[in-house]
Parts: sequence; structure tokens; C-alpha cells
Amino acid sequence: MQNIFDYLEWRGDLSFDCDSFNEVDNLVFSVLAYLEFDEIVPREAGVASISLLKAAQEFEKNIDESSTNHYNPFFNQIPKLLSKAANTTRYGDIQLSGYENQVDYEKYKQFSALVFSINSEQHFIAFRGTDDTINGWQEDLQMSFMDEVQAQKQAVIYMNRIFPNLSGKFYLGGHSKGGNLAIYAIINATENVRDRIIGIYNNDGPGFQKNIIQSEGYQNILCKIRTLMPKSSVVGMILERGEKYKVVSSCKTGEKQHNPFSWEVKGTNFVYEKKLTKKSTNLKTTLRECANKVSIKERSQFVDALFNIIQSTGAKTVDELSKKKLAAVHTMIKTYKNMDTFTKSLLKKTIEIFFKESQKTLKNSILKDISSSRSKKKKRKILMINRNELFKTYIPIIIFGFLCLCVGLNNVNGLRLTVLFSILYLFIETRGKKGKMEDSSFIPKNILPDIKNYWWLILLPVVLCIVSISLLKFVLPEVYLSLSDIKPILSFDKSFLQIPKLLILAFVEEITFRGFFQAKICNIIKPIWAIIITSLFFVIATFSAGSTSGLIYIMFFIFIDNIIYGVIYQNTKNIYSCTISHFLANVISTFILLFI
Repeated sequence: MQNIFDYLEWRGDLSFDCDSFNEVDNLVFSVLAYLEFDEIVPREAGVASISLLKAAQEFEKNIDESSTNHYNPFFNQIPKLLSKAANTTRYGDIQLSGYENQVDYEKYKQFSALVFSINSEQHFIAFRGTDDTINGWQEDLQMSFMDEVQAQKQAVIYMNRIFPNLSGKFYLGGHSKGGNLAIYAIINATENVRDRIIGIYNNDGPGFQKNIIQSEGYQNILCKIRTLMPKSSVVGMILERGEKYKVVSSCKTGEKQHNPFSWEVKGTNFVYEKKLTKKSTNLKTTLRECANKVSIKERSQFVDALFNIIQSTGAKTVDELSKKKLAAVHTMIKTYKNMDTFTKSLLKKTIEIFFKESQKTLKNSILKDISSSRSKKKKRKILMINRNELFKTYIPIIIFGFLCLCVGLNNVNGLRLTVLFSILYLFIETRGKKGKMEDSSFIPKNILPDIKNYWWLILLPVVLCIVSISLLKFVLPEVYLSLSDIKPILSFDKSFLQIPKLLILAFVEEITFRGFFQAKICNIIKPIWAIIITSLFFVIATFSAGSTSGLIYIMFFIFIDNIIYGVIYQNTKNIYSCTISHFLANVISTFILLFI
């Protein structure tokens, strides 16, 4: 599993000029917003700033052991992220400014934000999510009955303060409550401010009350909101949302998926799931039903009573509360017993409603699954292929296989048709989706990271070519001698002229066999079998007349090379990376023949 730490390893040496801002960068900034930068990052934006590298150095000077010995592993990892990001080419020179941090225990307010200036014309405003303070958690629950909590109000004030001092375009974002604040700040912004916003990132943040979702301000920015939620999202299920969202794969389970360090990363994107888990959708249903049965006033009274119990322990943070353990529990029980009858009844009633609705939702979900299972059993057990799968996967594979067999029977037109069919199909498919070339595995910006991560795999076919040709003299001397017939055709001048041809040949073959065939067949069988079958078809397509022993020897190494190309493609999903490996092997083979 790769996460944002691995992303820093892959992309850390690429500046934003070389590789533009992406969704994973958003998460890095959103997580760093949790750090305490008091007296490190200037409060005023556009007037003074400090680089991330210098800010990290100052932060490390002031950090104490207690701040890195937190009960929550998420908070423990953030200083490590800061240190690693600060020492990269990509993040080290980013300028930090506009830092604001407010915690008001009387007003139940927890707010913090800062600006990451990628350059003078591009900035990311990161809003801190719920931190370790009891105040922050109370404020989150207040969202269930208040149209505007203190942090949301402060987010609007912050935007009005920051924007006039900075030029250019902006991204906004945050994790958890920070994502909610980023959206809310722009909902209440002027049209001029909204026009300067490129995108708003909500990383598993809660939704809003229905009246906010239906407001004109929300609808005006709907197209700019990019919501990301782990497949077992809990926080993201709170309240309503009107925007579409993407489901991110996580290495953790349940509520632990809220930790963004568990989110799986591949290249410049996250690894995505098709849908949320049943537990997550059931929770949303439960919360919605509870909201319908508990009035706004009752929700307010419940939250006040609940946090009166928690605050009776004297703890200011969740960490302090966890350390008190039994003593805290004893104090909370005592506080509950001393409450008036009405308050105790309200707490009991609300909790009972939640569990009752939870059981009801779970029961309905199970019954639905049983009904669905019975319905499937009534259908014929033979494989039913829908029309979409038939035309997108099965028919193209059958046509491709037939054309490859034609090539194997020395039909030159078959080779041309195979290549032409594959390229045309990929082009038509991409156009039909109205997608980008990246959607069909043509990703030039990932070439350098792929080489950095898989250089040994890319060079392995080159090594195999050198070994196979070198051993040929001893294994099959008659085949070795026959290669001397090629020498008069080859010269250094002619070989160099062949290089563009070899590049085009490698590119076309990789589009045909990896970009088309392997990608298609992976939809119906496991990747390892898809790689093997694709390699076999390549061997069939390159079959030529000659001695049996010579053909077996050559085809064996061609098969192994193609296995490697298939593995490269499966790991990178990038045609260009496969092509580089294939091209290098072709060039080296050509030049080795000059010295035989």
C-alpha cells in the first residue's frame, strides 16, 4: 500500500513548474494545516511569508516529546510529514503565510487556517479540521442543529481578510471539518472571490443543513467542489451533501479510515473504489432517520448535556481525557447522576433513538441482501454477459485473437489489421467517453516517476537480450552463424537510421498488446493470467519460419521479455513506460548484432 509518504518519494524531486498541482498535493497541504505554527508563520498574507523548509526547521526546534506522544497515530505522523515534505524540491520553497489559530472555550470555537503559496499566482488555503480539543468536537456536533457554528463564521471572516492581499488563483481545502469550512467560506463569498477559486477540496468532511445545500451560494460553487471520502466514511456521512464524491481506498478498516495517512495513492491520484461500504451507507440512513425524530431544540440540549458531562472531568483535549481513563469515567457518571430528571431523560431518549434506528437500518439492509440473493438464484446459472460488456470487452478480444492468428500464419495484412484495429478502437473508446488520453494509459507526465520507481524492471529486458544473444553461440551455434548473414545489411550508419523505426515499432506494439489487449483481458481474468496470455499472443504474432530449435530459443526470450513489459504496464498503467523498456531492448539487440 502506498500513501502520501510514498508520494513524496515519487514526486518530491519534481517542482510544481514541472508537474502541476494535483489532488494528492491537496491532501498534503490539508494535513499540514493541523500543525501549530504560532510565532513561526506570519499572520498577514502577502506581506511576509516563510518557506516550508524554514518553517519546518523552526517547528522542530520548539517541538517537545509530549506533542509527539499522542494517543492518536494521525497526529503523531504529521510532524514526520512536515519534515519529509520540507526537504523536497516540490514543497521546500513553498511560502507559508496568513496563519490564524483561535480556540475559544466560552464560545465553543476552534478555528485555524493558513496559506500555502505555490507561486505568486497560485495559492492553497488550508483549513484545519477538528483537532484534539474537546471544544472542536463540541463544535462539530453543533453543526447538527445550527446553521452557522463559530468556526464557519470565522472562515468567512478569514477569507475576507486574506483575499485582498494576494493575487492570482486559489485552491481551498481541508480534512474533516476543514473541508466543511472551505466550502462554507466560499458559499458566503462575493462573486469576485468565487471567480478566483479553481477548486475546493473536501477530504472526508461533514455535509450541511438542507437549507444550505439548497442555497444559491452553494449551487453557484457546486461544480468546483471535489469531495473525497474513504469507503467506510463516518464523518463524511454526517448531515446532507449535494455534490458528487469519489470513494478512496484505505488500508485501514471502519472509522480508522478517516486517518488520511491510510488513503492509498497511485501516481498523482488516489486509488478509488466503486462505492461506499454498507456500514457507511447504513450509518447515513441511521443519522438521517434520527434527525427526523429528534427536533433541533432537542439536538441542541443533547449536545450541551453531553459535553457538560465530558467537561466535568477538567480535560481540555481528547488526549487528556484518554489519559485520565477510569477517573474520567467515574467523574462523568457522577455528573450524569447529579443532572435533573429532564436532562437525563433527554440523553437516554436520544441514545435510544439512535440505537433503535441503527438496528432498524441494519435489519432492512440484511433483508434487502437476502431478497437480492434469492433473486439471483432464480436466474440461470450460466454466465450472462450484458450488451455493454459484449461490445466493450469480449468482441474486441475475439477479433484481436483472430487477427493475431492470421499474423502467426505469416499473413502480413493480419499484422497491419491487428495494429490498426487496436489503435482505432482505443481512439474511438476514448472519444466516446469524452475522456483524456490519460484515461487510455497515455500519461507522459508519469514517465520520470515510473523510471525512478521501476528502472530495474525497465532495464531487465535489455539485460536478457544481452544474455540471450551471448549464450546463443554456445547453445545453438548454427543459429548463431546464421545471424552473420545480417551483418552486411547492418552498419553503424544504417543502425542509427533504424532507431526512429525501432521506437515507432515498440510504441505501436505496446499500444496494441498492452494498452489494448492486456487492458481488455484484465477485465475478465486476473492480471497475472492476462499478462501471460498477452505474451503468448505476442509470440504467435511474431512467429516466423526457421529451425525448430532456433525458434523455440528466440520465442522463449521474447515471451519472457513480454512478461516483463506486461508487469511494467500493470504497475504503471502507462504505455510510455512499457515503450521505453521495449525500445531499449530492440536498440541493444540491433547493435549487439554488429559485433557478432
